[in-house]
Amino acid sequence: MDFLNINETVQSVIRISKGVAREYGNASYAPAHLLFALMHKEVGLRSFVESLGKDADYLREWAEVRIEEYPKAAGAGEIMPDPKVNELFEQADNVRIKWGLLEINPLCLLAAIATPEAGFSTSCARSLFGSVRYMTSSRAEWVI
Repeated sequence: MDFLNINETVQSVIRISKGVAREYGNASYAPAHLLFALMHKEVGLRSFVESLGKDADYLREWAEVRIEEYPKAAGAGEIMPDPKVNELFEQADNVRIKWGLLEINPLCLLAAIATPEAGFSTSCARSLFGSVRYMTSSRAEWVI
C-alpha cells in the first residue's frame, strides 16, 4: 500500500490497526481493524459520528467482533494490510479527490468504509451507517 497522500492522523489509524491486529493474533489488518481504530479517542471522529446519530461505541464493538472472527496468524511477523485494505484506500482516495482535499484524512477513510462493498458488504455497510452520500458534500452525510 503506497498511498503518499495520507495525513498524520490516518498514519496513526494504520499504526493502531496494526497494533490491534497484533493483539488479536491476526497476520494482517482489515477494514474492521481500521474502523476499530477510527473510533479510537485519539483519532477524534467519535463526536462527529455521534453528531450524525450513530453510536461510536457500537461501531467499535461491531468492528471488534469482526476482528475476533478474522483469521489468526501462525507466527509473529510483520502485520501487513489485507487486500481489501488497498481497495478501501483507493475508495478513500476517490473521496479525497471529490472533496478537493490534498490528503486522505480520517473522514475520507470513514466515508470509504461506509461505502457498500468498499470495506464491508452492502448489507453490513447499510446496517451500520445507512446510506452514505458524499459526491457533492464536503463531508459525509448519512441518510437513514
